[in-house]
Amino acid sequence: MMVNGRALKIGGGTLLALSVALAVPACGGSKPDVAACKTAMTRQLASGIANPDRPAGTRPKACTGVDDKTLNRLAAEILAREFG
Repeated sequence: MMVNGRALKIGGGTLLALSVALAVPACGGSKPDVAACKTAMTRQLASGIANPDRPAGTRPKACTGVDDKTLNRLAAEILAREFG
């Protein structure tokens, strides 16, 4: 994968995992902790970059109840910061 002209190898389908996390409908009861979700997503991406042969992750538990629009925004912010 090329990001801003740099070759990027992300193992274990990390980008796929982020995409899957975004596609899973939000469900929940109490108000989700968006900051904790963003932290968990950032750690998941870092882990995928550091361990290219690791299997893909799943939607972080910290993101339970976070709506799709917010997840998309968080993913865009994380990717822009990491590769922007």
